Amino acid sequence: RQISFMDLTPKKWHAMEGKILEEQVLKWGYSDLYEKEYIHKDGTVFPVELTVYLAQDEDGNPTGFWGFIRDITERQEAERRVRDFLKDFAEAGRRVEYQT
Repeated sequence: RQISFMDLTPKKWHAMEGKILEEQVLKWGYSDLYEKEYIHKDGTVFPVELTVYLAQDEDGNPTGFWGFIRDITERQEAERRVRDFLKDFAEAGRRVEYQT
């Protein structure tokens, strides 16, 4: 059995992805870069960013989709650490300001 991208996508993303396919890929032949999640073989869900392209036959009829997909787990974790640091830094600054 072949696995489709929808099999790998949590249901909460299906409507958004359908809209992107309809409004971008089928219209322009590609999508803007966007983020969603995929389901790993072991059942864990992880964040990805991707761009999808339309595959066509010789007559220009759609035959499927292909794309570039990147796991962005590490990037999102690094962004979270930076946000937390900046929040802690701002709070520490307010505490110092009030002590003077």
